Amino acid sequence: INFCNVRFCLQGNESYTGIAARDTASALRVLTAAARGVAATADDRALQMNLIKATQAVVAESAKLIHEAKNAVNNPGDPNNQPRLAQYFGTVFSSQASLEEPMRNLEV
Repeated sequence: INFCNVRFCLQGNESYTGIAARDTASALRVLTAAARGVAATADDRALQMNLIKATQAVVAESAKLIHEAKNAVNNPGDPNNQPRLAQYFGTVFSSQASLEEPMRNLEV
């Protein structure tokens, strides 16, 4: 996720927020494809399911973050923008960290 453009979201910069949202969507497509590939080649069913669930969580939480960033752009004067975005960023970071567990069990 392109966290460098957060300040532009908070300032209501629609152009940079749109770029960050597109970059995020592209990164999520790559993540999803990679998770599918790894899950498809793993022999461990539990690993496959954990990886897929963790990837779904990252995608879902990232979609919420993109939605909240759009809301911040539409309401740049809202003093709750920064705390809400910080909350969503924290949730996305947590969901990304959940991807680490299934990956630890992979044999390379």
